[in-house]
Amino acid sequence: SRLGVFCVRQSLAGAAVHPTRFASELSVRLQPLLDCIRRDLAAAIPTRSKVQMLTERTAELEWLFNVTSNLKGSVDHRKIIEELLVAATLHLQSALGVLFIPDKHLTMKHERTQGASTSLLDAWSKTQQHLTTWVQLHNRALVLNGVGLHGNNLPRCKVLCVPVVRESGRVIGLLAFYNPPESPDYVSRHIFLARYVGRQAASIVEAQFDLM
Repeated sequence: SRLGVFCVRQSLAGAAVHPTRFASELSVRLQPLLDCIRRDLAAAIPTRSKVQMLTERTAELEWLFNVTSNLKGSVDHRKIIEELLVAATLHLQSALGVLFIPDKHLTMKHERTQGASTSLLDAWSKTQQHLTTWVQLHNRALVLNGVGLHGNNLPRCKVLCVPVVRESGRVIGLLAFYNPPESPDYVSRHIFLARYVGRQAASIVEAQFDLM
């Protein structure tokens, strides 16, 4: 996980002729230093915080194991996916959950309170392409705890988006959760669980679900 940002400032007089190549070479030269800083920062995290984090993550994985175990008895593969999305949306205390797998022409949505998330559905329709591009390019989670705060045409909301990834590493879609702006922020615990839910969804879709 990202711990911070390391910046290097250079005067205009000493600017490189080929900035991109210079930045790449500088990054390689600084890598040992960055690795050292990263290790020191990670070691500085209090043991109590590490234990709490591990405890929380263990609890989340136990929840996911229980949910998927209960779903294994169903022969309706669409229902398995739907119930996994419902369970994840509720557990993450989100108002709206969306599973989007373009290759399978599969889009599933769950509203925690029917009809109460009209603005969030609008936010999904307006961010769908951006989120799809993001996960395809970066293959990592995206958390936006302030969407719509800067005068754009998006409804105000909070978004957590994770890629749905096959075992081969190929991104096949995304899992996104939306909340109203007054809701608590999405944090690392939510990202951790959402990524695992995304992996579970990928395995079910690839092994059992075919709409083509």
